[in-house]
Amino acid sequence: MFIYILRCGDDSLYTGIAADIQKRIKQHRGEISGGAKYTRSRGVKKLEALWQTDDSTAARKMEYAIKKLTRVTKEELISAPELITEKYIPSLSDYDYKVADKEELILKTDLTATATFGVAGNFTGHLEQAGEASDFKNMKVDDAAAPKAIFPTYIPGAKEPAPKFLSVFPFDPDTILYPADQKKLQIEPECAVIFEAEWEGTSLKSLKAIAFGASNDCSIRRDGAKKISLKKNWGKCSKGFSAHAIPLDSFDENSVINDYRIASFLVRDGKVYPYGEDSAVKDYSYIYGRLMNWMLDKFNNQQDEGPAENINAYLNAAGRPERILVSIGATRYTEFGETNFLTYGDHSVVVLYPGSKYSSDQIEKMVLENDLEKEDISYLDQVVCE
Repeated sequence: MFIYILRCGDDSLYTGIAADIQKRIKQHRGEISGGAKYTRSRGVKKLEALWQTDDSTAARKMEYAIKKLTRVTKEELISAPELITEKYIPSLSDYDYKVADKEELILKTDLTATATFGVAGNFTGHLEQAGEASDFKNMKVDDAAAPKAIFPTYIPGAKEPAPKFLSVFPFDPDTILYPADQKKLQIEPECAVIFEAEWEGTSLKSLKAIAFGASNDCSIRRDGAKKISLKKNWGKCSKGFSAHAIPLDSFDENSVINDYRIASFLVRDGKVYPYGEDSAVKDYSYIYGRLMNWMLDKFNNQQDEGPAENINAYLNAAGRPERILVSIGATRYTEFGETNFLTYGDHSVVVLYPGSKYSSDQIEKMVLENDLEKEDISYLDQVVCE
């Protein structure tokens, strides 16, 4: 049994117990039926604390005891959950509890409270292949190698000035719903990084990387779209992020991510076709500290200009989300990927894997044999449906 404390949308705290904590959080978020009226009416911002016990009686007693604590004491407990029986509720010391890994749980559940973005032009040549380079010809940049813009793909609770369609949650790890009346749909294989956001007034002060995973920033090659976001979020199941995110202690050349590579494939009629060029994460044009500084500048100062949008205004109107996911750039396409668009029944597969452990040939074989369930691999396998 799990015992948990949630922070709600109005900053109040909710305590509960559950046998299936992932299901229970989805219920509280309103993704599936069965959540408490209290959380449904207020929304859920964050899982603040999580404990686990094999004794259902112990779980119920702990839930009741936490609910009796004052708000101030609950906040102190959240800061030191390991002291639950030693300091905060000594009467429970006869029972066996352990602090559960709430970060791992959150990463493997949903992104519904996370603002999500993509980076345009962070691999040399991709925009030209995608036919989008001309969109940025009038935008001034200080460094020709720099990415062109950050674009929004989902803003939780989006309010004006953000367009309403950005409030529709677009991510699904298993399915891509083909957009109506569109013929040119392409996989956008990327590495995505989840950050904890620290705000100072209306400005984003810092971003702390906590995990990364395979992302499909799927795109419509839609002629005449004035903003990048119009090609990215066309409704439910229009994007993908792996159900298996890999934790990060830091975001630099010394972290685990520096060993990872991005590969992507289209599986059609039982055959596997490499779709994007197999590329190292460290070979992005901007990466690590350089990318972080660039992103902070764009999040705070990017203007509504050409295909770009004023995302700082969007984030402030949405209440300054505490978590942000950024797909940091699509790789170049192979010749097959550049000339073949998705159709019904295709499987879009994006794989992030450690290059020191697996070869590109091994990864392709693993895709063919549907054998990607490895602890050190983050992947997406999405089927294209009507």
